[in-house]
Amino acid sequence: MPKLSALWLSSLPADAAKAIKAGYKKAAAQGLDLSVTKARKPEWLAENLLKPFRDWDGREHISPAYAKKAALAYKKMLAVTRSIDAAMEATAAAAALEAMVTAYVDAFNKINRRSGIIETVEREEIYTVLVELLAQLVQHLGDQGAAQVAEAALLELFDRLREF
Repeated sequence: MPKLSALWLSSLPADAAKAIKAGYKKAAAQGLDLSVTKARKPEWLAENLLKPFRDWDGREHISPAYAKKAALAYKKMLAVTRSIDAAMEATAAAAALEAMVTAYVDAFNKINRRSGIIETVEREEIYTVLVELLAQLVQHLGDQGAAQVAEAALLELFDRLREF
């Protein structure tokens, strides 16, 4: 791109940031306005790139504070699922997952009690996030996944506890 005068990139994978800085070093020395910031490590990307509630921030009826609470509920749930591995005892895994679902539902019950913002779309998103995370866990655990993760029972718990 011979007429490129500015290249500003933010929040991209660390290896891409490094390659771009190296690739455009000569052009930057010749006057290209180059800014590569917030290089993200793989761990950050895994946790935040596909954060399911990121688009709640900016929705007309959802305040940034509630969007942040939704993202935090997901982050806590993600941490629990990452702590479960194939070597973990089935009863311990089941207890951790039940506590996780209970905390997840409780977070959204509190949000809805205070604000009433959870409508049909949000309700479906909350449920879908749980279903997808459980499916990822089952896949991660491999052959023992279905035995360790009682998806149907956890989804039933979700339905029983939710007030939204």
